[in-house]
Amino acid sequence: MNAATRWLSVLVWLWSLSAATVADEEKVCGSIVVRNTGDRLSQLHNCTVIRGHVQIVLLDATKPSDFDIISFPQLREITQYLVVYRVAGLTSLGKLFPNLMLIRGLHSPQSTFPGLSLMIHDNGDLREIGLYSLTNITRGSIIISRNARLCYANTIDWGQITNGVSNDANIINDNEAANKCQGCSNSGCPEDRCWSQEHGRCQLGRLKGCHPLCAGGCHVPNSAKHCFACTAYLYKGECIKECPHGLYGHLGECLTGEKCCRIPVTREESTPDDLNLNYIPFDRVCREECPYGFEVTPDKKNCTLCTKTKNGNCQRNCNSFKISDEVLRRNDEYRLHTNCTTIKSLEIEVKFGTSEDVERRLEEYIGKVEVILDQLKIIRSYSLTSLNFLRNLHEIRGENTANKIALVVRGNKNLQKLWTTKENETRAVKILNGTVSFHYNPKLCMSEIYKFGNLSSLPAFSDIEVSNISNGDQFACIVYNLLVETVKIETQSIVIRMQKPVEVDNLERFLVYFIEAAKWNETIETTECEGSSWKIDDISSKRVLNETEIYHVITNLEPNTEYIYYVKTYTIASTTSMSDIFRNK
Repeated sequence: MNAATRWLSVLVWLWSLSAATVADEEKVCGSIVVRNTGDRLSQLHNCTVIRGHVQIVLLDATKPSDFDIISFPQLREITQYLVVYRVAGLTSLGKLFPNLMLIRGLHSPQSTFPGLSLMIHDNGDLREIGLYSLTNITRGSIIISRNARLCYANTIDWGQITNGVSNDANIINDNEAANKCQGCSNSGCPEDRCWSQEHGRCQLGRLKGCHPLCAGGCHVPNSAKHCFACTAYLYKGECIKECPHGLYGHLGECLTGEKCCRIPVTREESTPDDLNLNYIPFDRVCREECPYGFEVTPDKKNCTLCTKTKNGNCQRNCNSFKISDEVLRRNDEYRLHTNCTTIKSLEIEVKFGTSEDVERRLEEYIGKVEVILDQLKIIRSYSLTSLNFLRNLHEIRGENTANKIALVVRGNKNLQKLWTTKENETRAVKILNGTVSFHYNPKLCMSEIYKFGNLSSLPAFSDIEVSNISNGDQFACIVYNLLVETVKIETQSIVIRMQKPVEVDNLERFLVYFIEAAKWNETIETTECEGSSWKIDDISSKRVLNETEIYHVITNLEPNTEYIYYVKTYTIASTTSMSDIFRNK
């Protein structure tokens, strides 16, 4: 008997027993991961609630007949998420879980799929989802994609099930083409909302008549004592919004403080020393960590008001760590160091993502850092245009550093600014011990580095510390004023005149930027490759090589509309010129 036959035999026996003697009592199970073989599916036997997640993944050798007589009708609730990925032979998820009515989406910081509650992906034999009892996904979004034979994914109003999560967040694509599916015409369902072609398998509407604290459905209308599940907590047989004084809510239950303190928090090995190992009872909730503004007490059993830094942040000391692309993608690492105010050493190496997105996430992550004890190293971070995500950093002490270098900025090909004020002026960061290292930052002008050094009271830089060859060598660091004037305004065009700059060498072209004044946010284009509302006219300098005055017509403008425009030159040298900003109508 091979392994597949063995696990199938066990499941058939368990399912038969379950069908004959349905469990009267609830059976709460922990997270279940079924991977590579179906052996662990047996752990779902008689589970009514999964306190955690269910993953059924990478079952490449299973056949449709393996699932014909397997079902887990007792399961009605999953507190975290359900993932079904690359499961061969599975044709209907609803046959496995016919009574699953609630997925809560309560993710822990260590969740593999943060913000996701249901993922059905790359299942080649899946014909229908069929979860006809599912009425509520309390939090999070869904992904249903790359299931080549799947129909009826788009005949469900997922926004209703996911509490109004937008269609942009719910991803449903690359399944069977709609014209190859039968639709809901024979199902007898209103508004073409059905789980399958089987008659009566309609999407259940909102829980009309159920008490607001009910989730998933109810046995008796308007009763908080007869809910299938609770939106918040179950206490003495009744759904309640918050636990009574002296009790603390955790995964739908109300626990004593003592019981709460015995629940371990699962964390990575790199957990900072200040984080608790067990849950904390505080403010009627059993928590993994204290809310912001509070810190855990020395006995790790309560929360108290935090000690404030001079910037008004809660003091939190953290060990050295590195931020990479992987760390930004992983929610567990991301959360472990949030709200640090003092860090021993910090290294950043982020190569992928847009500047706006990466800098926003870094600011959320380490924006409260005020002091770095040893070294700050920012290397090969191609998305960064400035270091303003470290908005509160005011001091690098350089206490224990390699080669006495407190600040390393190297190989950041789009970095243009260090730290700036709201007025876009360079600001200081004190470096108490050690020196700096700036190399291979092609868009970071030497003037920015010198300004930072002067404001931070650093001694004059040597060529070993700061290279004037590899910093700012691919950017127009010297900008001259370009003389431009409006010559004529027509209904749908503007004629402008530009003075050819004498200071700029190796002139390649003029770039005329223009935008409707109503769409202007008082910022200019930083590169011609950035996506924005600015339109660009490109004028080759070869066309006007020997002219000192260049005329250009901005065309296709809207009548009776005010426009903003300015002109820049494009060169292959480190100098350029730029005009003032003009407003015309």
